[in-house]
Amino acid sequence: MRCAALSVSVDVDRSAHLEWCKRRALDCLDAGQVHNAVASMLSGLHKHPETVPQCSLQLERTVVRLLIDRDVAAARAWISGFV
Repeated sequence: MRCAALSVSVDVDRSAHLEWCKRRALDCLDAGQVHNAVASMLSGLHKHPETVPQCSLQLERTVVRLLIDRDVAAARAWISGFV
């Protein structure tokens, strides 16, 4: 099963865009695709000027740990934790 590819418009507000990112990433996660879920979340965040994450060592460590561990619960918590 592939993750849904959705388009997004920058006309949506930050909150709506963030929910779109989460929904898209969680769909991947529900399909058992931890790597795609993490990639989807990061990619989605970069598609709106108000949700682009600041690069940090903490973010990099978290993403690497999620990819190495393939921990669905940890990935779900990380995705859901964006506010």
